Amino acid sequence: MPESELQTSPRVLELLRFAVPWDAAVAIVGQELDGLGMRQVTPLVPTGRALAGLSDEDAVERVDALRADGCEFLIVGASAFTWLGERPRLGDRLETRYRLAARDPDAGAVFALHERPAQPGADGLPLPPADMIRMTSGLYRHASDAGVLYRRYEEGGAKSAAFIREFLGRAGVDMSGVDALLDFGCGCGRVVRHWAGLPGEVRGSDYNPNLVRWCADNLPFAQFDVNEGEPPLPYADDSFDFLYSISIFTHLDEPLQRPWMDELVRVVRPGGLILITVSGEVYARRLPGWEHLRERFETGRLVVRRPERTGSNSCSVLHPREYLDTLIGGLELVALEPGVRPAGWQDAVLLRTPER
Repeated sequence: MPESELQTSPRVLELLRFAVPWDAAVAIVGQELDGLGMRQVTPLVPTGRALAGLSDEDAVERVDALRADGCEFLIVGASAFTWLGERPRLGDRLETRYRLAARDPDAGAVFALHERPAQPGADGLPLPPADMIRMTSGLYRHASDAGVLYRRYEEGGAKSAAFIREFLGRAGVDMSGVDALLDFGCGCGRVVRHWAGLPGEVRGSDYNPNLVRWCADNLPFAQFDVNEGEPPLPYADDSFDFLYSISIFTHLDEPLQRPWMDELVRVVRPGGLILITVSGEVYARRLPGWEHLRERFETGRLVVRRPERTGSNSCSVLHPREYLDTLIGGLELVALEPGVRPAGWQDAVLLRTPER
């Protein structure tokens, strides 16, 4: 959100950064959350009622009613911790039916109001909490239906993994022969979980520590690391034979595009492969606001919407072919497939790093 809209403390904003999507509907309690600036904010205490006057039973009913109306998260500021502690039924409800997604004793707590996953997934591996899927999928229209979130997560991950196998196969590369791969921007493991049977080293990285922690705890066949929003990655030069990054460059403001491409090249071995997806013309023309974006796109300039939210799904980036060619630079373009359906109509770009 623009700096002018921020009235909450940096500590609170940092708490929300990795736990609550920008487009989420949230309920709030606590004076430090005034002016939060989310898409849809509802006070837990109805207008005209005092916080202290909301009984334990009424608070439970209020949270459940908000959830039924589409609210996804309850954010409790640190100033309301005592109030919450005095309402044991509400606390029990939040711990058993819902989920504590994040907590900072000096900032507040975030409770996800989604249904809990049915364990395990179709592949036998655990499924992440639904709120983590929301952080990585942008499925705002389906936020009230955990079943849809899980179906999209499992089906989309399987289709993306199958596409990667097939795309590499056309370049003469068998996934089973890759010695070391990296999923850059692995999120909550939607794609990387499908490499459980590979004999080589499998790694994933993401800038969201909550997602990385979940992957590390639940996908034991791979190793996971936290990266910052800017380079470098926590890996040595020439660490991987193959690196893929699905829908990551589509959320990076322009000053980060070239640095991250250079960093991916650094960690991939000479002659190794990099697969990225970008939102090209096929994707752009499907957008409702295409006519307003068309002029800049067709002159070959990167189109960035909401650059102040770089790194999140809310920052949307369109790559015209001319800009993509500049971004690729001296890398060999092995293959480019426009509008790949498993990648959400993004363009799949396969690159080979130069021999040194």
